[in-house]
Amino acid sequence: MSNKLLSVTTLVLLMTGAAAHAEMWNCDYDGSWDTFDSSNQGSFQWHVIWQSSARGGWNLTGDYEDRYGESTLNGSCNDHSCLLKQAYSSGELEGKNYYWRGDYTDDLDGDTSVNNFTGTWGTTSAAENGGNWHAIANCTRNR
Repeated sequence: MSNKLLSVTTLVLLMTGAAAHAEMWNCDYDGSWDTFDSSNQGSFQWHVIWQSSARGGWNLTGDYEDRYGESTLNGSCNDHSCLLKQAYSSGELEGKNYYWRGDYTDDLDGDTSVNNFTGTWGTTSAAENGGNWHAIANCTRNR
């Protein structure tokens, strides 16, 4: 019985330790977007936390701001490809949701990285009926 208890305790401690040491990065993006069916375009700022997922890949959470208001951005990435959901919480588009699909590259240098994103956005989870976007960030690994 005590061997079983010791094994369960060890397993719980290992799992807790692994969860506590998830890799995290802070990234501050400057980006731009355009639309397919008009000349509308703009710029945005985006602060994102990348956190490694226990299942592989990354979970992203962040704050996004452009001329239409402030919003939250959440999503996941795997194999350098991401799908994100944007939800406006203020401004002209308050209550509206948009989706962003993109691919990224990293230029890693120890605890810093330059992250370069490009993709399409839209009003459905396919994220392809709105326009193009591009963003670049300097990122720092959380220690």
